Amino acid sequence: MRRLDYFFRTSRGNYDRYMARYARRINFYINQETYSKNNMTQTEQLRFQQEISAHMEKSQRRAFKGPVILKMDFFPNRGNPPSIHKLAKNYLDLLWRPTEGLKNPRLLLVDDRQISILIVNYHVQNVNPTPHIEIKLAPMRDFVEDIRLVENIRSKISFPEDDDRTSYDEKEILYGDAKDPIEGFETIRESLIETNELKGLITDSLFERMYNMKMREFQSAFFLMEKIKPTDLMQLYPDTENVTDDILGHIFEQHRKMILTYSLPPLRTEGLPIRAGETKQFKDTIRGMILQFREKYPALVPLLINLNLTILYVPPRTQEIDLDNLARYIVPFINEALEPPNGVWFTGYQHPNRFPKHTIIQYQIIKIPRSEKDPENGSVRLVFGEYRPYKDCWSDIDDVISRWRNAVF
Repeated sequence: MRRLDYFFRTSRGNYDRYMARYARRINFYINQETYSKNNMTQTEQLRFQQEISAHMEKSQRRAFKGPVILKMDFFPNRGNPPSIHKLAKNYLDLLWRPTEGLKNPRLLLVDDRQISILIVNYHVQNVNPTPHIEIKLAPMRDFVEDIRLVENIRSKISFPEDDDRTSYDEKEILYGDAKDPIEGFETIRESLIETNELKGLITDSLFERMYNMKMREFQSAFFLMEKIKPTDLMQLYPDTENVTDDILGHIFEQHRKMILTYSLPPLRTEGLPIRAGETKQFKDTIRGMILQFREKYPALVPLLINLNLTILYVPPRTQEIDLDNLARYIVPFINEALEPPNGVWFTGYQHPNRFPKHTIIQYQIIKIPRSEKDPENGSVRLVFGEYRPYKDCWSDIDDVISRWRNAVF
């Protein structure tokens, strides 16, 4: 065996390749307020692109030409900041379409349809003394390789040359301190019932505080059962080199189908609009599904947790939908029906002036490679979860690899 091949079959070799991918990521920190497309001046657009272009030139980077994963974090300070679903369109255009007056720019993308995963965070839970925008970008092939590494960590089969480093508990590596979500939900549900029995036995104000705290824990546990996990991502991006056997391929397809279709009823998979007149029908369907969800789970109304949204998106066979447009179709109806709070409910924090009091503050859209058995029009699956700052499908993968590194080195 060649020395390089041996090295790549070791834990150290796999980790070093991960760090090489990590170094290829692009990170921007731009001191600027957040703007929607209609209220950002050309001067601010130009300054935004000049900072990106200067960074790209200094690092001798050129625009990505292939699929990418993109994360955008917004920290507004001014009054009346735009809603989260109106942000992405403006900044995605600025990442590839030169503003008038910008000479020989080096921007990030060739076209915004390169984006395979879009993550948007709105940081409004605390006061932001300095408004700014953070952008992180990487080739999608690198992210998929990170997923492969997580699968290898889970199975341990790719480290045959260092058995002494595979004695770790893979479940602990994958999930950290997280407990079994179903078991945790049942425990909290019983605790909520016990708390409810105190009504009339203690003062109303004390009961209300205790009940709201337990209800918040209940809602958090409820949505934790639906969370998209690193192990789910493994099933959505096939290893085409290794999954060639018909039986293995069938197992993979069944796992993929379960992830794409199983959800909290009645949030089922729905076809996407690809012809004129179908957009309104799609919006009406989404609105109806979310209203039914509200009626089916009254314990989630009012919401006491900050809500995030994951959209699993299988594109139509003939015509894809821009990821930012997909968010604009769906997010307003979730805000309208579920009224998720945008701040920490027990702090009384005053949000930016005229910022919506009820809105999700994170969404991530994951575009899934099509399978031959997928619907002609494509599909979406909506997955709700509890918002946690800086936690998303990308950071979850990095967290698994970090725990593995700490366990084996």
